[in-house]
Amino acid sequence: MGNPISLLISKLNSAANANGRRGRRIGKLSALERVTLYKYIGSRVRAGHSVSTSLQKLLSTRYIRKTARMKAAISVAIHKFTRGAKLAGALQEFIPSTECTLILTGDQSGSLPDTLAQLSDSIMSARKMARAFWKSLVPSFLLLIFAVLAIFGTALYIVPQYRGILKPSEVHGYVAVVLAASTTSGLVILSVTLGALTAVGLWLWRAARTIDAPWRRWLENIPNTPFAYYRDWHSLLWIKMHLIMLKAGVMERDALSESIRNATPWLARRLTKVKQYVERDGKRLPEALIATHAQTNFPAPLLIEEIAQAGDAADISGSLEKALAVWEAEFAESTETSLKVFSGAMRFVVISLLFLIAGSIVRLVLAVMHQSLAGANLFY
Repeated sequence: MGNPISLLISKLNSAANANGRRGRRIGKLSALERVTLYKYIGSRVRAGHSVSTSLQKLLSTRYIRKTARMKAAISVAIHKFTRGAKLAGALQEFIPSTECTLILTGDQSGSLPDTLAQLSDSIMSARKMARAFWKSLVPSFLLLIFAVLAIFGTALYIVPQYRGILKPSEVHGYVAVVLAASTTSGLVILSVTLGALTAVGLWLWRAARTIDAPWRRWLENIPNTPFAYYRDWHSLLWIKMHLIMLKAGVMERDALSESIRNATPWLARRLTKVKQYVERDGKRLPEALIATHAQTNFPAPLLIEEIAQAGDAADISGSLEKALAVWEAEFAESTETSLKVFSGAMRFVVISLLFLIAGSIVRLVLAVMHQSLAGANLFY
């Protein structure tokens, strides 16, 4: 830890914050708020202004939209500046710790504008991918919720009107299933099934962040599965942030330690194995990623291939940047295609389910009409 930047990182992580309570009340800035803040400060500092002046100008300008939370955070940051704090310390309560470390190292190495610009690009890239993900899946999930409501509405309000009229011998096929599902026991089974599916979804969400088992790695190697997407997505985010830290002047081992400290349990275990290999065998990061991939299954296999083919593994930034440039475009394209396929399949299933519900109602009406006509013929 002889590197001055590393000492500064340790000092920042261990220092007590005098305004911690107020910072916690304000909360963390959103992605767009941080991008606005970073871009403005970076451009002003690049133009020769001080950070303190840039913050005061940002707070007073009317040409940039600011939320109440962002105004409060800037006010606190300005107050800390008057007491001698640096930008990283002034914003520590309002931004992720990894970004705080990057801003600290960029400030101390004299590359603050470049670091802020890279951070902004990384945040916007991640936000763009997240928006594409939700844009593809949210309509299908809304349609699924509508289908569930339609099922319960049919079972509770429509089908009971025909149950007392129809004879069991007159009902066959899936219409009989619909009639059975509209009973108390049928509704209980539907509710339990829906609750079980929701519980499985929540468990998968938690498992993606925490569980690291052989079956998990096996699922990660199946294309287009949620676990495979989770691994590939975090591979992209981690390498981007790691490159920014290296360019800002953070040593490789310190960058890994910072990533481990702020990672999910699943990612932390994988990065810990990579860091142990680097420290034990004295290898550089690209070589360590290749050597430990059989154990960790991280990062994505295609990214590992690109790293192996990128050339000199001793040039960490160059090797990772070449691999990332090729793989990021492939990942974005394959993800978009997979999401479209998954969303289309979900819509097909839901629409088919809605047609079955509508068909069952029509069949019920026809069965009632048929039974009524048969009764009328017998009467005459």
